[in-house]
Amino acid sequence: MSDLFKYDVRVRGRMIEKGLVTEAEIAERVGKLADVAAHAVPIELPQPAIGGGAPTTLAPASDTRPANDDEDEVS
Repeated sequence: MSDLFKYDVRVRGRMIEKGLVTEAEIAERVGKLADVAAHAVPIELPQPAIGGGAPTTLAPASDTRPANDDEDEVS
């Protein structure tokens, strides 16, 4: 198994449950990642479902989401 696979956020929970990786190992690996946010470039993509086809600028991700933003709200 690739080392990168066990850190993949999509399977992280299963890897922890199986004892293949620990929360401490994940925290250590994330702590070693370089901060490359300054190199991000916003892009524009058409988003017809949310704006009638007008381009929507997608800005770089940030850590400003509320802590309880785990689920999408349905209106």
